[in-house]
Amino acid sequence: MSHLPRWTVFTLLAFGCSDVTSKATDTDPVVDDTDPVVTEPGACVSDTFWTFGNQESPLMHPGGNCIQCHEDLGEGPRFSIAGTVFSNPDEPDDCNGLGGIEVEITDSEGSVWTTTTNAAGNFYFRANTVDPVFPITALVRDGTAERAMLTPQSEGSCASCHTWQGENGAAGRIVAP
Repeated sequence: MSHLPRWTVFTLLAFGCSDVTSKATDTDPVVDDTDPVVTEPGACVSDTFWTFGNQESPLMHPGGNCIQCHEDLGEGPRFSIAGTVFSNPDEPDDCNGLGGIEVEITDSEGSVWTTTTNAAGNFYFRANTVDPVFPITALVRDGTAERAMLTPQSEGSCASCHTWQGENGAAGRIVAP
């Protein structure tokens, strides 16, 4: 049976278990530099959240799957493309994202549409005004900095893949450049 060094026991007693991490030093006996498995969302960078339940608003449920929710509930406007832009790829649902980010969509025929994220980081294109020919590509722009989606998409529900843990090959949330 092995025993923990006294400094480890003291640290656990003094600070308890928390999500606070420290950097390894040259004197640490074992350093694990592999990526951890993400099992819960990261911090909400904006430190502000949607707190109004299903009260209808363009600011509602940042990070949620707008298109699927509106279809399931049979309420709200119909969108052809919708999503949320964040600061980090693992931000939780209902955390407000980044406002003022330009989103550019290009369809398979070369038609281009742009919009700007609202105060919650949400963006959307209404189905009655934007009817893209899929597949589409997307680009987010903050000033002169850009981040482009490399893989053409066959549907416009961005949050079906861009969840905090990433689905269907997405690396997580849509992140501003």
